[in-house]
Amino acid sequence: MSRFSDDIDDPEAETGPLYQPSDYRPLIARPSLVAPPKGFTGEAADLSSALQVAALFPFQSWFDSVLLQDAIAVQAPNSPIVQPQPPQQYTGAGLCLHPSSQCPVAVTVTGDGTSSAFYILVPGQTVTPLGKQRFRSFRWGLPNGWLGGGVAQLIVSQQPYDPEAISARPEIPYHRQRIAIVQPSALASAGTNNAIPNWPVQFPWVNAVNQNAIAQAGQPTIAPEPTRVVLILRGLASLAANAIMRVIMQATNEFGRDVGGVAGALSLTNPIYEDLVWPAFNSIGTNGNLATQNPSLSLDQSHPLTRLAADSVNTLNPGGGVVFVDNGGAAALNGAYVDVVRFGRL
Repeated sequence: MSRFSDDIDDPEAETGPLYQPSDYRPLIARPSLVAPPKGFTGEAADLSSALQVAALFPFQSWFDSVLLQDAIAVQAPNSPIVQPQPPQQYTGAGLCLHPSSQCPVAVTVTGDGTSSAFYILVPGQTVTPLGKQRFRSFRWGLPNGWLGGGVAQLIVSQQPYDPEAISARPEIPYHRQRIAIVQPSALASAGTNNAIPNWPVQFPWVNAVNQNAIAQAGQPTIAPEPTRVVLILRGLASLAANAIMRVIMQATNEFGRDVGGVAGALSLTNPIYEDLVWPAFNSIGTNGNLATQNPSLSLDQSHPLTRLAADSVNTLNPGGGVVFVDNGGAAALNGAYVDVVRFGRL
């Protein structure tokens, strides 16, 4: 249903300013076909085309052989908006995050003598932040704790709800990291007897530690639906034969959390595993940036590594994450790393 014209006064519209449409139609404005929303007169009834404001946000997580899962950008703990854009002096009534956007955004607006709360918008979602009052400016950026990045396009509408806002739920990257492949003997040592927390799906991540080794935890407010994991083998120029890598998943949200009905209790024993095979390969070329190539794997939702996550904290016996183990018997993957990009839908 279009959130336009008389819909602003229906009972459903009064329950809150957020609206998440379910149908898929192009984002358009048709001034000649619609009447001004009830309650809006004069300037507020302007049916001119919407304004578009775009930004390219840097990824908040990256690949590092030393930092590993802690390769996370520093974010101010008390700021709902990170990577803030310059304040936008645009007048409007509604905001829409375009469905082609690659990340969620946080936004707040200012009107005549009032300001809105901070809203988190996912691609395709709209908000009328001040109800029937127009805003005069707004601030926006990434939500605190988000570890992805990319292009975001915000639509500033002169209407309380955009007439044809859509929700395409694009597949977007939400987490990047480098994971070292360990040998089976390492699993008995004190440092790797439990998985290092490294596989979240709830953001802000309760186990986040930033690049300066400072805890950057927060109360989760947003969680994507995991859809795909892309893996790149790093540190090797060739493999003489196929090599098996065991992925151990410990204390996942789905199978190892709230054990026995006790909130927060984790099951750290008998973890789940999935074996992945890196193909034999040789790099082609002699020198230059393209001389060494690395194989990749793309795992869809049928793989446990894609679908499962581990966000829990157990301060008495920390654990809960994934471990990559060389499982071929010949130490073929010794010293190698895996770069991971995780994708999902909001």
